[in-house]
Amino acid sequence: MGCLLLAACSAEDDAPTPAGQTPGEGGPGAVRVELAADGLLATRAVPGGTDNLQNVTDVYLYVYDAEGKTLVWQADVQWDRPTGGTERDYYHIPAGVLTMGKEYTFVAVGMDEEAKKTYRLETAPQMEKGTDGFTVDWETFPGNWKDAAATDSPLPLADQMLQAAAVENEDGIESVKQRIAKSEIFSGSATQTMVEGKYNKVEIDLQRRMAGVMAYLTNIPEGVTAIRLVAHQPQLTNVPLLPLVTGDFVSVPMDDEDKRVVLEMEIDEEYLLRETNEDDLTKQTGSALRTAYMLPLPAPKSTETCTFTLELVKGENVDSKDVVWETTEPDTEGNMQPVKKKAFAIEANHFYSIGSKDATTDDPYDLGGLEDEVVIYVDGNWQAEVNIPM
Repeated sequence: MGCLLLAACSAEDDAPTPAGQTPGEGGPGAVRVELAADGLLATRAVPGGTDNLQNVTDVYLYVYDAEGKTLVWQADVQWDRPTGGTERDYYHIPAGVLTMGKEYTFVAVGMDEEAKKTYRLETAPQMEKGTDGFTVDWETFPGNWKDAAATDSPLPLADQMLQAAAVENEDGIESVKQRIAKSEIFSGSATQTMVEGKYNKVEIDLQRRMAGVMAYLTNIPEGVTAIRLVAHQPQLTNVPLLPLVTGDFVSVPMDDEDKRVVLEMEIDEEYLLRETNEDDLTKQTGSALRTAYMLPLPAPKSTETCTFTLELVKGENVDSKDVVWETTEPDTEGNMQPVKKKAFAIEANHFYSIGSKDATTDDPYDLGGLEDEVVIYVDGNWQAEVNIPM
């Protein structure tokens, strides 16, 4: 699931003039950009707990030529819908801006308040209106999306990245890893031809550009003082603005091995007896719960290398457990057979959970056995209703 931004071209459907906008904006030559945030998106800056929520606070729109090389329009769509269930809003591009009969690529970026800071999108995009029409205000276009050789030209869409940065606040500097872990970012695009004489509409499905990870554990062995979920390589610092068909990753890893740690929990008796974790998410007494966002990560090169390992720290000793994904694959005759995978990619808009916690299920993973493996559940279209608290 994702946010849905509707900006669709419909040659048949003449929509009424929206409330609050002047008559004529919905006439021939205008383009209505409809936006919808699906309530089944469940996210906020540390995925844990699960309620039927969406938390989008801002949506920016960028319109390019069909090849995605020339920017012709940009705007803050002034998203002002409530968070929570499915909500819809829309925005008009005035008549005369887009040429009828010509094809354009519409790009939308949705975010929460944390992502605006993390991905340096705090400046809302604007157009400048002059005697000869509208021009792009390049001062409001993201600096890392610009062509370095020209101040008034974007990089091709295929080269634009969502690049995370450290943020300084009143408590000090938050690292890139800390910022990514609590920032929710979406994007989507559609390429369509404007139809002459019609009130055009365009529809864009926004998908998360990050993944969510959760560890919800119980029967933690005696003597454990910390639990870590560790990736096979340092996490990445950026991701393509728009999804790539294959290899939706950018090989810019964080700068040291510590960045392999995706989740970490300090364990003591006081924490285990509490009914909430450090993010004020409810949990069972005796359990440990932590969640985070991370950017997509390629699979290990060897199928025998684990994407994740779960580390149980006991003083100076560390007990490492392989994290495996139990899934199915076709055999030589095409019949689906159960398989265990150690190596798998971390993909955008996927949710990876050890243990289950949502609106109807509260089932932490039991670490009381002697197994050397821990099973992870992968939601391939983020259907789980997971809230990620700030």
